[in-house]
Amino acid sequence: MHQRLVPGTPLYVATQYAINQEAVWRRCFTDGRFEIDNGEVERRIRCVALGRKNYLFAGSDRGAQRLAVGYTVFGSCRMHGVNPLAWATDVIAKLQAGWPRERLDELLPDAWARASLAAPATGDADAS
Repeated sequence: MHQRLVPGTPLYVATQYAINQEAVWRRCFTDGRFEIDNGEVERRIRCVALGRKNYLFAGSDRGAQRLAVGYTVFGSCRMHGVNPLAWATDVIAKLQAGWPRERLDELLPDAWARASLAAPATGDADAS
């Protein structure tokens, strides 16, 4: 069908694109790791798109920056499989207790998760 289309028309351009990308779009049929659609991504970015309107009402530029940092950190918790409430509770308690500023990287969700996994083994060893 593509050869019979008039070059430059929208349908010609679309079919040419599909032909050029054929190896890529056929992967979902030959490799089960590839999704046939991007519905999961669409669902995840929906909250970002809806949030954009809400960010207009953050109160100030500084408030919007703080909101962005919060979304980033809690998104990182989700990405690393960390319970956001447990992480935030522990980190806030440590910061209130005077956690050293030069060790703040240890409180990031990925490092916190590694330390939390190692903590029970260390705790059992101390109890012996």
